[in-house]
Amino acid sequence: MRTAVIIVAASVMAFGCSRARTESISMTNKGIKAYQRHEVAEALTMFEGAVSMYPRNDQAHYQLGMILLHDKKNLEAADRELNEAAKINPKDAEIVFQLGRLALAKGDMDGALTRYQEAAKLDPGHVGAVYWMADILAQKGKLNEADDLFRKAIAIDPSYARSYSGLGTLYLEAGAEAEAMAVFREAIRLNPDDAEGHHNLGLTYLSIGNVDAAIEELTRSLELDPENLNGAFNLANALIRKQRLREAMFYLKKFIVTASIVGDRNDLIQPARLVLQTVQVALNEEGN
Repeated sequence: MRTAVIIVAASVMAFGCSRARTESISMTNKGIKAYQRHEVAEALTMFEGAVSMYPRNDQAHYQLGMILLHDKKNLEAADRELNEAAKINPKDAEIVFQLGRLALAKGDMDGALTRYQEAAKLDPGHVGAVYWMADILAQKGKLNEADDLFRKAIAIDPSYARSYSGLGTLYLEAGAEAEAMAVFREAIRLNPDDAEGHHNLGLTYLSIGNVDAAIEELTRSLELDPENLNGAFNLANALIRKQRLREAMFYLKKFIVTASIVGDRNDLIQPARLVLQTVQVALNEEGN
């Protein structure tokens, strides 16, 4: 009789655990929907509740960690949640990949690279892991390895615009403008609304002295992404080269004012102010 009681008790415990797990998953799904509606606070509450209800819910820990990392910038708390998710589900490439993003946010480039390599090993088709491996290797000066990985990322997902940006920038910084231009043009061919592609192509034109083409591409980039502050600054400089000073002044002011409003610590703010002063002096002299 005693054995029977123990078995019944164990069965009840398993049923209770299963119910908590089901409700936790349901709450996680509600949190994901809330986040998709841009209701970050509600999503955070849902994920915290899901974790509290069933601590073995790896996706609840993962989603909570994502908000803490990317929205709240709370690296310590994000570290706790993402590592808990990885402990529960160590074979999830996306969790490992986000631990790489966390390491990079902490300034640990080597740790990030290791995580990206682990993620790519778990899922060779994880384009984000391959791209970020290439990006770090490029920063380390390992250009041939970076080149290979950028190309691999493009092969995995030709629609992943960052890979073209990384590869083209690699060539541009090496002084290979023709190769950079070919990469950026291909990016735009595949995705005509890729603001970054137009911006990069504009910078390439500017570097070879084709200012008219640079203005066209930089203008298109800003039409697609009006919040691109560096794009406004670069377009202003291209316009100055054509002596289109009033237009240049407009974009310099847009850059300075927007950066100040959003609290952007952009290194170009002070140079932009100096250039604006020079442009204003030149316009005043024209008026006289």
